Amino acid sequence: MELKEFLYKRNFEDIKEIFLLYNISHKPSGITAIRKNAYTLNDLKFDCRENLKLIFSNLSNRDFNNLWNKISNELLENRISVLNDLGLNAAKLIYRINKKTMLDFIINKISKLNKKAKNLLTLFLKDGPENTKDYTVEYKGKRSDFYVKFGLLYRGSYCDSNGVLVKNDYYYYPLYFSNLRLSALEKLNLGKIQKEKKKINLFTKTSKRPSSTKQEIYKLKVIEIGKKGKKKFKFGISKFNVGAQFGGDEQKTLKIICGSCGKSDKFIIEDKEKNLLRCVKCGELNQPMGREKKYFK
Repeated sequence: MELKEFLYKRNFEDIKEIFLLYNISHKPSGITAIRKNAYTLNDLKFDCRENLKLIFSNLSNRDFNNLWNKISNELLENRISVLNDLGLNAAKLIYRINKKTMLDFIINKISKLNKKAKNLLTLFLKDGPENTKDYTVEYKGKRSDFYVKFGLLYRGSYCDSNGVLVKNDYYYYPLYFSNLRLSALEKLNLGKIQKEKKKINLFTKTSKRPSSTKQEIYKLKVIEIGKKGKKKFKFGISKFNVGAQFGGDEQKTLKIICGSCGKSDKFIIEDKEKNLLRCVKCGELNQPMGREKKYFK
């Protein structure tokens, strides 16, 4: 049986089986490391066990082994390889089939927390990456295991394409994170809890806030690393990149950073006409304004 048919026909009743199948599919190490036998079946089993024991606190090692053997046997009977056949496409499909079940489970766990813990989860959801649907995004922050408990992070050992073990405690967002985060915030009514940030008023009396968004918009910061004459510069958005320009030539001695988190120098063009850029790091909107340096200070 083909994998897609197997997943569509499968009876997903046990939430533990859903999370286990998802974790099997969204492995920390890629297929190249698997083919080089750098990331083995035992590695995957260990990683899945550690994740599920955090998500389900009452799950014993014996219970996990029984669950693992059940899933493994089902896959084997249908000639589906645990290591080679279940990948990111399978992970996406598993979430698509079980979206409501997984979302309800996560929200129910969060709703039982005290106010302080809820606030912590809210900040984590709000500050998370904008896009985790297409590729694996690493998490390097604190309290990693706490977020694993809610299925908002996973943990495992990461081997690179050369077969080298880079990290044995690699934390990564599930592919469904960016899809789930807004629904979770809305259902839990947690959107009003915000991390303290210094807000910058960009708008003059004659300017208007863009109607395309209700978000706070931050001023994009431009840092002059070196000098290149005394020419004034303008900030422009080209077709493929963002850069400060001198008469069409990219200025190599300038650095741009997000006016909100102050860390990222990578942006997605949110609205080309209104010059709205979204920070890849924190997800906040930025807007460059004016033609002279003073507009960026």
